Amino acid sequence: MATCRNCHTGGTAPTLTLTGPASIAAGAVASYQLDVQTNAARGQGVVSATTGVELQPLQNFSRSFDELVPNGIRPPQGGRVVYRFSVKAPAAGSITLYYGALAANGNGTGGDGFASGTRTVTVTGTADAGVPDSGPPPVDSGLRPPDSGASPDAGSPPASDSGSAPPGRDGGSGGQPSLPGDEAGGCSLGPTSAPDALLALPLLALSALGLRRRRERT
Repeated sequence: MATCRNCHTGGTAPTLTLTGPASIAAGAVASYQLDVQTNAARGQGVVSATTGVELQPLQNFSRSFDELVPNGIRPPQGGRVVYRFSVKAPAAGSITLYYGALAANGNGTGGDGFASGTRTVTVTGTADAGVPDSGPPPVDSGLRPPDSGASPDAGSPPASDSGSAPPGRDGGSGGQPSLPGDEAGGCSLGPTSAPDALLALPLLALSALGLRRRRERT
């Protein structure tokens, strides 16, 4: 911006007026206006700022990298061209705005005039980092989420049979349950088979004695 004077010479410099707040809260956005007063054919304004400060065009400006430049040829209306823009303050520190304007006759660089100025803007406070207060640690309420499904207690005994025990070999209701072989059709002896065997011995003896007598008679 300062080098504009090296080429644009010989004309009357414009009068510049920058209006806007002298301080901005950290992280806040403020609007500014640059008035360029000239009787030349064109009044071309330009604005830049401290590195890292965000500038946005609002009227008659467009962005060019980190600077604001005219969005076209701006002839004065009533000897005045108005430019508006916004400034977003950083988290801390201060801002320096650099502004300037060229009063040009539209016929090369001769007969033009250039003016510039600076404005220091104070940044107040600090920007909120946006991290919410974590607050006190959570208190354990002692509650636990319900189980997704009921599961039997591994230590619980199996459910008892509501019916009576199966009858023994003698058909009585108080007989002992059969051994596994009985259910499978085998011939394993249960506890009730011993009395039957004792009763069968005398009968076998009598039968043998009867057969012997018949043989002797014959």
